[in-house]
Amino acid sequence: MTLRQFAKLAACCLVALVFYGLDLPSLIKYAAVGFFVLLGAGLAFLPINERPLDVWIISFFKAIFSPTQYIWKKKDLTPPPQSLPTTPTSPVTPSVPPATTVRESPNLASSPISATNNNRKEEDFLQNIQSLFASGPIIKPRIEKLNGLEVKPANLEERIAAVAPVMAKGKVSPFFTDLPNIINGVIKDKQGKLIDGVILEIKDVHDLAVRALRSNKLGQFRIATPLPDGVYTLYPEKEGLEFDIIKVELKGQVFPPIEISAKQTP
Repeated sequence: MTLRQFAKLAACCLVALVFYGLDLPSLIKYAAVGFFVLLGAGLAFLPINERPLDVWIISFFKAIFSPTQYIWKKKDLTPPPQSLPTTPTSPVTPSVPPATTVRESPNLASSPISATNNNRKEEDFLQNIQSLFASGPIIKPRIEKLNGLEVKPANLEERIAAVAPVMAKGKVSPFFTDLPNIINGVIKDKQGKLIDGVILEIKDVHDLAVRALRSNKLGQFRIATPLPDGVYTLYPEKEGLEFDIIKVELKGQVFPPIEISAKQTP
């Protein structure tokens, strides 16, 4: 007990003792004694929201007897009128520009030489467009971002070289799930050690990236939400390692975990 708590408790007990010594009816006397004893205990040992009880009592009476009321009065912000200096006005004479002669330009469209040059330019432009369409669409390499990971689109040769997946059931595959169309598995190097930090991009039949994820420290990966039924291509990538492109087919059933291994470099 601190000195302040002792002073609060002693003051209330002293007031209770005074009421006990007065010649009052028993009901009022004992009610007053009990009230001041409880008040002293509350002031000394009963904080509310880490504040003493006396602070709450003082704030209560301040809020009753001195309420905060603000009255807004609009101020007149209109500036006082000012007298403008008067200046003598002089008549203004409009200025007329001098007359100029307009020469008629020759009609270039009617000229046979200009018409021949325009036809040649149009023919050259149409031939260039036809040659571009004949050569096929122009595809520029770009870097896509999916789920915060930068993934590069695979070229046509890599899509053709896709291989069937190797199932990893019974191996290191704690991500096995009973949800359908969930792709998961493990990634290993040439010696069979688990690899972390491998970026895995999943594309659909239209060569559009639908998922991008990264293997954890145990070499495991798993997509969070199921994919629609269809054929998907997996593109693993990590600096210094080469992987086969894997093609999987989802049919609305539970897909077992697969194992992705790095290729033997020559």
